[in-house]
Amino acid sequence: MDNDLTNSSFFRASDIEQALAEIKEEESLAQKDTPTQPSQASIKKRLVLFSLIGVSLINTFVLGVVDVIAVSGFIGHTGIESLPWLWVGELSLSLLISTVVLQIIDKFPRLKIMKKFLIILFATYVLLALFFILQISNKVLYPIMCSPSKVIGQI
Repeated sequence: MDNDLTNSSFFRASDIEQALAEIKEEESLAQKDTPTQPSQASIKKRLVLFSLIGVSLINTFVLGVVDVIAVSGFIGHTGIESLPWLWVGELSLSLLISTVVLQIIDKFPRLKIMKKFLIILFATYVLLALFFILQISNKVLYPIMCSPSKVIGQI
């Protein structure tokens, strides 16, 4: 497993470095041919690269905000004694998602898989927003997470 993986992105830092090196190489080749105009492929790669970096930064920010809001809402609704069950559920879900992503990510080209992951993340954020708007988290998720601590507390 590479050490340059980040928590909030599905691509390696070395991929960004490689993409930047390719852009610079193409620009230097294009400057030899036409010194005033960068190539169309170079502009497209640069746009995709900066779009992915921007989306990754937005994703990191959203994950931080959502984590704080979710934990505070959970504690406010169920109490502090249920917090370990939240951590167990969150870590189990993270392990499951990471395992699936690691199995899929090397089988497809990075650009294609990133586009699909971005679509999945967007759909997930919209779904989570609907859950909060409809207060499904209060009606379904909190009682499920709070029930193991009540059962263990009765033993």
